[in-house]
Amino acid sequence: TGKNLGYAGRTVVHPRQIAVVRQVFTPTTAEVEHAQRIIDRVASAAADGTGAFVLDDGTFIDVAMVRGAERIIAAASRP
Repeated sequence: TGKNLGYAGRTVVHPRQIAVVRQVFTPTTAEVEHAQRIIDRVASAAADGTGAFVLDDGTFIDVAMVRGAERIIAAASRP
């Protein structure tokens, strides 16, 4: 899907397509939970004065991943 390619939505030509597009592009619970773990870890590391951010599973977190996590959280909160 377009979501797997990094797209955040798509244009529709008929109102009946809106529900399907929302279903596909709305972040899943697992995606939101992962994004929240990233946000929480960055906040924790920043509070500790740590400059490197690593999740419990050893995944290194960079600025692009943080921005992506922020976009997922924002998308999940949209009506």
